[in-house]
Amino acid sequence: MKKLFALTASLILCFGIISGCGKRVAPDVCVVKEIYDVGEFKVTVPEGWQTIAITDSFTEGRPVKTDCVFLRKGGESDRNAFEKPYIRIEYCKTEPKIPNQELFSNIEPLEPFKLGDLTWNGYTADEYHGKAHIGRFADMWAECGECFFHTFIWFESGGDSIKLPDPDVQMILASLSPAML
Repeated sequence: MKKLFALTASLILCFGIISGCGKRVAPDVCVVKEIYDVGEFKVTVPEGWQTIAITDSFTEGRPVKTDCVFLRKGGESDRNAFEKPYIRIEYCKTEPKIPNQELFSNIEPLEPFKLGDLTWNGYTADEYHGKAHIGRFADMWAECGECFFHTFIWFESGGDSIKLPDPDVQMILASLSPAML
């Protein structure tokens, strides 16, 4: 009887160990779709994200700007960056100007954090139009030598959302580098 009990307990334990192995979840892994060369900088674009070039509407022929780009997570169109969560990235020669924060609510400064070679500073806030809550965003910047990267991250749109700790968002921010490198 003791042998039967020991054998049954051993089988249950082995079965539990084997079946538990199949339930392990791998950490989020980002698959690189492309390294996008904007002109003045490069950015890694994860799978599921789209690049949307920004044109200069004040110049004849509306040429594509080489110092900024939209990265949008999901969506159907290659034109409307605002239909889904997005990151707007700009490469600036001067320190970015912080907009009038009286236009925003629930402003929360971000503790500086490092991703890749860049240390990011900024804040998160809610945007309102009148009394209507439009959404939450992050406005961040990082010094890169004599220049700056300035990002604006819109967290929710079109029923989807992103967050700063998301592996794909962090991959994008960590990958930014001037094109001359």
